[in-house]
Amino acid sequence: MAENWESSKKQARRPWGGRPKARFALWRPAAVAGVELQIGTQIKAYALPVHFHDSYQFDVMLEGERSWERRQGRCVVGAGRLSVAHPGEAHAVNVVGEVNSFRTMHVDAARLSGTYEKIRGRRQLPRFPFDISAMPTISRFLHAHRMMECDEGPAAENALTGFLDYLVRNHADGECWRSEAIKHTQLRRARDFIDQNLSHEIALGTLAAVAAISKFHLVRQFTSAYGLPPHTYQLRARIARARELLAKDVALKRVSAELGFADQSHFGRHFRKLTALTPAEYQRRVTGRSCADLVIGQT
Repeated sequence: MAENWESSKKQARRPWGGRPKARFALWRPAAVAGVELQIGTQIKAYALPVHFHDSYQFDVMLEGERSWERRQGRCVVGAGRLSVAHPGEAHAVNVVGEVNSFRTMHVDAARLSGTYEKIRGRRQLPRFPFDISAMPTISRFLHAHRMMECDEGPAAENALTGFLDYLVRNHADGECWRSEAIKHTQLRRARDFIDQNLSHEIALGTLAAVAAISKFHLVRQFTSAYGLPPHTYQLRARIARARELLAKDVALKRVSAELGFADQSHFGRHFRKLTALTPAEYQRRVTGRSCADLVIGQT
């Protein structure tokens, strides 16, 4: 059934064969919708500034360590543990081991809420511990990742379903993710206004008027609730939306214009800073037009 951590460590490689050093691969499996996968092998330097995803992020270090900066503070997760970042949860990451290899999986939030409804009887975004050490869970994650790497048929879908079902049954705590932030009606209005106006520059005074609080309190409370000040949140939300548009093969120029970037160069700088890829490289990979590994720092 599920492979163990040691066997996955030995097999950490790109999805198209071989085991190059200091390489990074990213792709969306054709057989499974709503999933994005990453593999890093023998990487010495890989860091992303504070950002968030609309999806759940699951990550297992196979060797080395990953440093996380979260609203709760900084922590370092070593090899053989599963880390979870929830949708919209601001975080920064940096590998800190001498040599690092990892497998990462992004899964659409809608899929997790559907899994939760199937198992617990109500539809909500499940909340998980950040750091999971249970080997049965980690083994199922690695098995699903490997199956989606190598298999283009129903077996890949079944492996992912098995992992998500087990994760919800054994680790969802019954609370809805973002339950604390949702209580802040004023902040929710501000966040929703940003999400609905990604292509426009929003003055802090305008946002404060929407939230019906002072600019000072808006910045302080918004940053506390969402991990980012409003302006940075909007920029990160633009990049998150750009990833989805690029995955749908929307032209780069159109993506840049629709999301309010000054030009494609401005778009490209911010996108690469948060993904380690240029928009064009990211699009080639997630649409299946590129199968070559990426050498970190040379894209």
